[in-house]
Amino acid sequence: MVRWLNKISKSDAEEFGEKSALLGEMSKFGFPIPRGFVISYDEFDKAMVELGPEIRSIISTANPVNFNSITSASDLIKKLFQEYEFSNDFENEIKDFYSKLHIDKNEYGNVDSNAFNFIKAGRELPFVSVRVSNNSSTPKHHSTQLNVKRTSEIISAIKKSWASIYSSYSILYRLTNNSPFPRAAILIQEMVNASKSGDLFSANPINGNGTQVLIHARWGLTLKSSPGASMFICDKQSAKVIESHESKPNKYYTKDPQDGTTALRTLEEEFKNIPVLGQKELELLVKIAKDIENRVGFSVNIEWVIEKRKFHLIQVRPTSNLFKRKIFSDQFQNRFEKNIAKGIPASAGFTSNKMVLVDSPADLERFNPNNILVVNSFNGQLLPYLLQSSGIIFRKEDISSFGAVVARDFGKPCLVKTKVHVNNDFEQAELNASTGNVYGPEQQSQVITEEPKIEGIDLSGIHRNLESIEHEITALNAKLTEARSQNLLSEADREKSKLISNLEWEIRELKDKISQHLQ
Repeated sequence: MVRWLNKISKSDAEEFGEKSALLGEMSKFGFPIPRGFVISYDEFDKAMVELGPEIRSIISTANPVNFNSITSASDLIKKLFQEYEFSNDFENEIKDFYSKLHIDKNEYGNVDSNAFNFIKAGRELPFVSVRVSNNSSTPKHHSTQLNVKRTSEIISAIKKSWASIYSSYSILYRLTNNSPFPRAAILIQEMVNASKSGDLFSANPINGNGTQVLIHARWGLTLKSSPGASMFICDKQSAKVIESHESKPNKYYTKDPQDGTTALRTLEEEFKNIPVLGQKELELLVKIAKDIENRVGFSVNIEWVIEKRKFHLIQVRPTSNLFKRKIFSDQFQNRFEKNIAKGIPASAGFTSNKMVLVDSPADLERFNPNNILVVNSFNGQLLPYLLQSSGIIFRKEDISSFGAVVARDFGKPCLVKTKVHVNNDFEQAELNASTGNVYGPEQQSQVITEEPKIEGIDLSGIHRNLESIEHEITALNAKLTEARSQNLLSEADREKSKLISNLEWEIRELKDKISQHLQ
């Protein structure tokens, strides 16, 4: 069954998933929602009648302690979905809904079908996003397909979205936690080419304060691999900023105007030194948060985008899907007095162990299971180390980022946006992720001292060269990632793709180090 998004309401969650149901409800209240249509659970259920037995057999071969077995299982399941064939009736129904998506028939009154078809023929088909809509309380486990165009690509994107229910991470999480795999309705919406995007919480999930709104914002599109967002904690009544943590990325994701693909671009100089959100935008977001919370009757997490100064709502869900309870507490007591790092609590808990600072893949050789891991940002290659750690400290992530989700999924104490005051490993460290502090014994030699700037060397030129190389490698890595997801790489090419991924990381870290001397 396929239905227009604006014809769905909160009561339809059992047929079309919570994501679509809440968005449909919001559209009835007049909130600006990108036009879209939804494929019910029924179509997924039909596919699972055919594919389910083989999928369950493949899952039985996956071992949570052997990540390679999980990756292999995920790849095999992706292939099953890729080879699945929809009925002609279903594909024609998708084609019909898609052809009407970019036209509001109400604008043209009671025109006959021939006139309406003539109008459709004169309009270029839109780019769309294809996302999973379900009632799962485990966010960010599924892939979103962005900037999809043409019916054939939408059909392929539906299969990819279904397959993402069985991503390597989702399999690992569900086997470890003995959690069932969810069903998947599909939400297809007109693509918004965001100049800014982010999410917000209508009550501060860190301290549980219902009089505060926590807002994340970044330039461009928000993807799993996006750099950590800027964070603003605002008073719910006045919208005044109580606390802020600015992120200053050099890159952002946007739609390539040439071919419509999602591309990584260098942030223009004029935007690098200004806040991503102005006071008027913060006031608007706080107002929307209050309005939606009042209408649905519970604290919400909202995903939003801004395109050409126009606000769009793209997701509403209960805050409890991400946070069951507030993070902050003072239940843990530290033995040491010296504060060696301070960040924002993203996953509660306390741990004491060696703290290992990782600035490049080579640094991971010093890591041992149960160490506290300190990294700039999350990437897929870090996942096995994060799972073996006793705690995770991110310098640049935010509380909604995928790295923070991983920490909460597996009960790891975690900080984000952390300022680390030392530049070497600490043999003894106490991570209190319920207060945001890391303590250690007195080790004066470990304290960072201000390094003199290097003179007489053209660091700016080196920085520009590294930026050019980074751009080329990032583009190549994106293509390899797509090929890898479609199982198009040989074993030898998979090894080479890992090398490319490592190079991208090392070049970015080297560029960041040079940037520190240029400041």
